[in-house]
Amino acid sequence: MVVWRVRIPKFQVCATCGKRKPASAFYVRRNYKFHIKQIQSDCKVCFRRDARKRRKAYKLKYPLHHFAYRSWDRMKQRAKRFNLPADSKYYNKKRFLKMMLQQEMRCGCCGKKMNLNYGRRRRITVDRINPRLGYVKGNVGLICMRCNRIKNNATLKELRLIRRYMLNAKRGCK
Repeated sequence: MVVWRVRIPKFQVCATCGKRKPASAFYVRRNYKFHIKQIQSDCKVCFRRDARKRRKAYKLKYPLHHFAYRSWDRMKQRAKRFNLPADSKYYNKKRFLKMMLQQEMRCGCCGKKMNLNYGRRRRITVDRINPRLGYVKGNVGLICMRCNRIKNNATLKELRLIRRYMLNAKRGCK
């Protein structure tokens, strides 16, 4: 067991805003090399504000990497919420990025070009091919939001009926 030496003053001046604040207004981080706890130089308010700016800058500079990370993170959250098996060691950020690039940013279902815009019809989504199996190796694909919504609760038989209806309706319009 490691005994942590603590170096925490009662008050400290924030390096960003320059205000003198109590120690509780700062985050404490651990220095694993020297086994000591240290207070962050920025107060919690300034640190959070700067963290938001860093995330936004990263999202603008590396949109694909950001999207791969968000997809991986949301996959883990959904698996936990719905008690589904998830192979988060296999499906990691690099794997999602590789899948997007292999598909050339095209939907695995309809083949149309997908985008990274949130709330759009052609946005990339993570699809469980068989929803009961969860996020396991071989059961995950990247398809557009529109195809994922169509496929949402339909069985193969229902999809065939919809296809037949659409083809008959198209012939009737001629």
